[in-house]
Amino acid sequence: AKGQHLVLEHYSISPFLHAKCSRTSGVLSDSVRLSVTLAFSLGFAFQSPLVRAQTVTEGKLIVDQIGTISSPLTGERSVRVEDVPVRMGDRLMKGDQMALLSTLQLMADRLVAQRAFEESEALASVAKSNVAAAQLTYRRQAGLKGSPSFRRAAYEDAEVALSAAKSQLRSAESSAKRQLAEVGRIDLEIKLARIVAPYDGLVLEVLKNVGSTVTQKDPHLFRFLDLRKL
Repeated sequence: AKGQHLVLEHYSISPFLHAKCSRTSGVLSDSVRLSVTLAFSLGFAFQSPLVRAQTVTEGKLIVDQIGTISSPLTGERSVRVEDVPVRMGDRLMKGDQMALLSTLQLMADRLVAQRAFEESEALASVAKSNVAAAQLTYRRQAGLKGSPSFRRAAYEDAEVALSAAKSQLRSAESSAKRQLAEVGRIDLEIKLARIVAPYDGLVLEVLKNVGSTVTQKDPHLFRFLDLRKL
C-alpha cells in the first residue's frame, strides 16, 4: 500500500542481517531490492525460511560479509572479458571459475619477452667468453713480472680489458634477469586471467559481462557473499 514499506526480519542468518529504520518513499530502493533478492536467494540455498514481510513506515537492510571480486591486474592495459559462466544467485565452491579474461595480447607479449630473454642469455654467454679470454691475457701478462719480457703498459691494458669484460658480463646477466622477470610477470597475468571463487559464496551481482573490459581503475567483476560462516 502507498506509504507502506517492506522490511526483512532475519532468522537463521541473524549475525549477518540487520534491520535499521530510516524514513523513505513508497518505493523500495535499489539496495533494498538487491537485499530482498539476496535474502530469498539465501533462503533457497539453505532451504529454510529466512525472511518475512510486514508493513512499516521505515525500512533499510544492511548485509555484512559481502565482498567484491576483482581482476588482480598487474599491467596498465584494459583486458576484455571472454567468459562469465555464473549468474546472480549462483552458489559457488572455493576454486569454481567465475570469469575468464582474454589472454591473446598477453600471449603475444610473452613471446616477445621470451625472445628478448633468449637474446640476453646469448649476450651473457658471449660476455662470459670475453671474460675468460681477458683473464687469460691478464694472467699471461702478470706472469711476466720480473722478467725482461714484462711490459707494464701491456699489463695495464690487460687489467683494464679484464675489468671492462667483467662489467659487460654483469650488465648482460642483469638484462637477462630482467627479461626473465618480465616473462614471469606475464605468466602470472595469464594465470590470473582465470577468475575463481576465493571461498564458498553466493553471487549477488555480476558487474561485467562478456565483451566488457576491466582495468586497474575499474577491475570489479562481481559482488560476492561469504558463506563460510553462515
